[in-house]
Amino acid sequence: MKVSISVPVSVTVSLINILLLFFSFPQALMAERLTEQEKRGKQIYLKTISPFGREIKAFIGIASTEAPGSVMPCVNCHGRNGQGRPSSGIYPSNITYKELTKPYHVRQMDGRQRSAYNEETLVRAITKGIDPAGNRLNPAMPIYSMEEEELNALVAYLKRLGNELEPGIHENRIRIGTFFPEEGRFVEAGKAMRAMMEAYFNEVNLQGGLYHRKIELEVVTFPDKRGSAVSAIKRLIDEKEVFALVGGIPGGAEKEISDYLENEEVPLIGPYTFAPEHLSLNRFVFYLFSGIREEILVHLHLLKSKFKKLDLKIVLVYPEEELSEEVEESLLEQIKQEGWHSFHKISYPPGRLDPLIVRKLYQRGVEAILFLGSWEEAKVFAFSADQINWAPLFFLSGSKIGRDLWHLPGLFQKKIYLTYPLLPTDRTETGLKELRDLFRKYRLTESYLPFQIYAFVASRILVEGIKQSGKEVSREKLIEKLEGLTGFETGLTPKITYGPNRRIGVLGAYVVAVDLKQKTFDPVGGWISLE
Repeated sequence: MKVSISVPVSVTVSLINILLLFFSFPQALMAERLTEQEKRGKQIYLKTISPFGREIKAFIGIASTEAPGSVMPCVNCHGRNGQGRPSSGIYPSNITYKELTKPYHVRQMDGRQRSAYNEETLVRAITKGIDPAGNRLNPAMPIYSMEEEELNALVAYLKRLGNELEPGIHENRIRIGTFFPEEGRFVEAGKAMRAMMEAYFNEVNLQGGLYHRKIELEVVTFPDKRGSAVSAIKRLIDEKEVFALVGGIPGGAEKEISDYLENEEVPLIGPYTFAPEHLSLNRFVFYLFSGIREEILVHLHLLKSKFKKLDLKIVLVYPEEELSEEVEESLLEQIKQEGWHSFHKISYPPGRLDPLIVRKLYQRGVEAILFLGSWEEAKVFAFSADQINWAPLFFLSGSKIGRDLWHLPGLFQKKIYLTYPLLPTDRTETGLKELRDLFRKYRLTESYLPFQIYAFVASRILVEGIKQSGKEVSREKLIEKLEGLTGFETGLTPKITYGPNRRIGVLGAYVVAVDLKQKTFDPVGGWISLE
């Protein structure tokens, strides 16, 4: 019996529209999130490190030279999209599963043909270096030794390679996240940053968004407890499924956040910090300005150029745990290379700077102090030195200065030098106009202008990176475009430049001398670059 079903025209049209919409989506947007096994396989593909804690070995070349797998990760040659990255006359194969399993013979670069791969022959290629036709693979392709569990995970991921879902990307919107403390001294500053971001992104949306996608800003807050910032960011990534992070205040958890984002492969642009975790390059975090290490090097550069002697007695004074071991080692090595002969360091318990330390430094004939403590501790140092009629050159970060700067002892007149990543002279008329328009239109107050500028610049850089990535934006494309950002004009800061091995946009600082009598800052030596 033949059954006929009548479907209303409106329903038919709706169904057609849904199907058109479905098939017009980029393939990556329709894919499912990676399973746990696929995530483990991705780790092997990107780092060739076992997620199970076992050793993976690579055997390289005709001589089968043995090396740790991490020396020759798959991604180095085949790229993050699996399509191969030609280099030095070597043309790695396209290893996306669609390409590997084509149901007809494929002619390779060397002229040989092979049939389609399946799971078994793919494992054989990885572990024995033989293709489905029984041919030896190019000697440039390492042979890997790994357990069955690792192989299963790697093959599972290779089936998804180049076809992963990009969280936070939808046909008409792109979800971005940021994070701020809900208590402590940065609460109001965080609110000011959030308001600036919302205003800026709203303006972008009013102008049509980014390739017809509106920006949605997801905001989370966290209590003033160790580790809570990372938990907040985890909520943004797992629950809100944001595409990328922008701005935010790390709350002292810079390293923990950096490590977590590297593991999750989520980009973060412009967190508000002067302690960037960048010595071990994390390709997912882009900082705006230099940190403690760079500020010290800028001070030393000024000392060398202004006082013309490398035997000046200098001491770095800092709270315990203020410098990570990695930063401290890197800094001391750089200072040694610069040729400083009389450089020493001394630490003290945080919040408990003993005036006796000041007296001891005076007795040793110290001529210059690089001070990394808090503003309250800096005042203890200055007034303790004043009591013994001693005023060494006093170098500090401008980010830590309090409003009662002008009340420091007059003995330090023009002896105090501060570093700043930007000065009012960096602001162009175009940049100022754009900022003023946002303040006026969205009724923003200028109580926290440095934080607001930070939020504005970070947001602009993110938007520029997404624009350059195009309609088919991905996290990997965003990172690649930001790595290519050179001399980017923000209108409010020195030009921003990143690179494959650079994650600080403004690498250097200004130094200003403090005139306690006139209550002014006098720039010294212009911009000091650490390029």
